[in-house]
Amino acid sequence: MQGKWNSAETFEYRFDLNEKDGLFGCLARLRTGLFVAGFTIPDSELITEELGNDWIKPNELLANPKHFSKKN
Repeated sequence: MQGKWNSAETFEYRFDLNEKDGLFGCLARLRTGLFVAGFTIPDSELITEELGNDWIKPNELLANPKHFSKKN
């Protein structure tokens, strides 16, 4: 919100950082139909079984990871 202008109807986001584990998470809403969630961690060695093993590494993004072909 800025003065009388409010963009909440078109865009909202939230983010937070877990400094202990280095885990960054964000959620965004665009208009009324698109919701985006994302998580990142600075070092792939920090990913434990507890976090799961289906993370995409930055160098895998252009290699068409299996995650992008999976539709729910």
